Amino acid sequence: MSGTAGDGGRQPVAFISHHSSQVETARKLKCILGENDIRGWMAPDDIDPGRPFDQAIIEQVRASDLIILLFCSRSDRSRHVKRELMMAENGDKLIFPVRLENIDADGLAYWLNDYQWVDWIDRRDATIQKMITTIKRIVQIAAPREEPAPPPDAPAEAVPVAEAPPPPLPNKPSAPKAREPEGAGQPLNVAPAPMTLEPESGDGGPPSGFDRRRMLLFGGLALLAVLVVLALVFLWPGGEESEDPAARGVLSSSVDCGDVALPSHGIICGSDALAARETAIGEAYERAMLDAEGRSRVELQQGQADFLARRDECRSEACLAIVYDAREEELEQVLGEEIEAPEEVPDADGEENPARPEPRDEPAAQDRPSPSGRAEPSPSQPEPRPAPEPAPSRGVATTPPQPANNPASWVQVGDYPSDILRNGEQGTTRYQVSVGANGLPTNCFTIGTSGHWQLDARACRRVMSRARFQPARDASGNAVSGVYAGSYRWVAPN
Repeated sequence: MSGTAGDGGRQPVAFISHHSSQVETARKLKCILGENDIRGWMAPDDIDPGRPFDQAIIEQVRASDLIILLFCSRSDRSRHVKRELMMAENGDKLIFPVRLENIDADGLAYWLNDYQWVDWIDRRDATIQKMITTIKRIVQIAAPREEPAPPPDAPAEAVPVAEAPPPPLPNKPSAPKAREPEGAGQPLNVAPAPMTLEPESGDGGPPSGFDRRRMLLFGGLALLAVLVVLALVFLWPGGEESEDPAARGVLSSSVDCGDVALPSHGIICGSDALAARETAIGEAYERAMLDAEGRSRVELQQGQADFLARRDECRSEACLAIVYDAREEELEQVLGEEIEAPEEVPDADGEENPARPEPRDEPAAQDRPSPSGRAEPSPSQPEPRPAPEPAPSRGVATTPPQPANNPASWVQVGDYPSDILRNGEQGTTRYQVSVGANGLPTNCFTIGTSGHWQLDARACRRVMSRARFQPARDASGNAVSGVYAGSYRWVAPN
């Protein structure tokens, strides 16, 4: 998303991180950057109408070359600013902290103590010129240099051409020459020297043009043979394992296997199962959006943004499978149907369904004695047996799961990690728990971070070990799986 500067170089893109109280200062900085061939991006000015804020900010932080933080007392306490710095550090982005107030970092000290500050307390344009010069120099060094194209009128340089071998002597006699005048000396009758492929000198002189062509031909054939062998080695097994992940194409509106930019997208495109689930979830979300209106539509968009953020942070197939499980359950509750439910396949050996009760070996009717001790004749028609009832299908939860014990006991102050407690880190962890039909939690996800991953992970672990639930119920009152959402506020004790 980088542009082109006026001098022909690459135009850097700067993400301006700021608190909402400094929006006018951010706009002034964006104008100064634009006058110096640096494109600035800031929220909310550069977010398209109707687009979720969080998703636009996530994508822009990844696409920018650097982050400029307008630091003040309010941004020092802002969780949104802290998340932007976390994403910038995870993406190895350049960070330029610009101080607007003469204070030291407290809440953001973990990220900013190692950086050289730019004091812009006076708000004068000349103060940040040194920073602009540094940005241009660093980005130009990182950008690949492009060779300038030669002017159209410039003469083409002479390209050395391999010397062609001398033409062979003709086999037929040449045309007769004009007769020499009498008295003139006659030319000596000398036989032509035979052609040879060896160099004229025996001291290892340069090969002739024919020899060079022959060596190039042999080298090309050898290279072709190597390529054929490699192709046989890698492509001989065939099947799904040799399929190029890029050949899968577009799986959903956010995953294109032909242009993989994130590690999680590469893992998805390299797995048949994950690729199928990505496509199924994308189609289910589009179906849900067609029927949604008003607040339901906004909630669906927010849920999809949370799902994309969690999915893109995964670095393994196990993590992606957990994220997909949670999203499928959410969409199934909205649609009222299963997403890509597995079909029952009959047994290849023709065995009966083990769920069907097998008949017991009973004595024949004519062999059963009557109450009087005499054998009774067998009836002409056997008594029909009632057909087995079909197994009930999985219901859709209409009543969400409810806590069976006190949620305040799930996460406690004593669960604070000691190193985080010393630094005084605080924040609210919002989590989502998948609850089975037996009332036990099966998975836990962070849907709103406290600003520190250790606190979020600790909260989910405690909820998984301590929480107990009354299971969700479907319309018939049967226990089914469901989803419970909660939060915990981490407050460091005084």
